[in-house]
Amino acid sequence: MTSSVPPAAPSSAAAPAASVLDLAPVVPVVVLHDAADAVPLARALVAGGLPAI
Repeated sequence: MTSSVPPAAPSSAAAPAASVLDLAPVVPVVVLHDAADAVPLARALVAGGLPAI
């Protein structure tokens, strides 16, 4: 079965998301219990090649 619904046109709200995905096709999702861990973790992820968090 195929869908006959045309794809939606990109909205202006999708533009920032598209920019992030152009920067990094893999975006890690991080949940921290201690805010003090945020900066060191972010630096490590960027150093490892993941510039979008």
